[in-house]
Amino acid sequence: MGKRFIPYDQIRTAAYGRWDYIHRALGINLSTTNHRKHTPCPACGGKDRFRVQADYADLGRWFCGGGGDPQAGDGFGLLGHAHGWDTQQQFTAVAELLGIATLDRADAAQLRAKARRQQAEREAQAKAKTDRIRRDAAVIDALRNFDNAIESRQRVQASVRPRCIEPQLDEITAVQELVRCLVGSYARGVQNV
Repeated sequence: MGKRFIPYDQIRTAAYGRWDYIHRALGINLSTTNHRKHTPCPACGGKDRFRVQADYADLGRWFCGGGGDPQAGDGFGLLGHAHGWDTQQQFTAVAELLGIATLDRADAAQLRAKARRQQAEREAQAKAKTDRIRRDAAVIDALRNFDNAIESRQRVQASVRPRCIEPQLDEITAVQELVRCLVGSYARGVQNV
């Protein structure tokens, strides 16, 4: 009997959150998994051309400056970069290491279901993030427009002072401060994401 095909999404699901272990077990010893540190590349050397991404533990993502020839990828791609393995070799090595190369039908079905759930969760998270960004952008635009309207009203009032009732200075200051606080809060929130 020939080798049984294991879909990529099932192997990726089994590998999720285990990339440090997988890489070490398959001969890639990273000096750090801190995504803020630049280190020598485990494949092509250098001094500080390599770093893992913030989601390295989950997806194995990495970046190598490659001495002017940048490369990046997921955990499977690092196996290819470091060992020169093609895609099939990468998948086979990970499947065998994780013990899923010889799954029976019931276990394979469970892994497929888990892969579908994880994909649905990733899609829902991406959609929620996009929706949140759209909502926040609309609020920021509205607040900026309101601030611009107040400034415009102040300019017009200065020229036609007797005909208009001037807003109180403390009202203007309060609204402007609100706008500054909301914009600043939003900016800090985006940086922390």
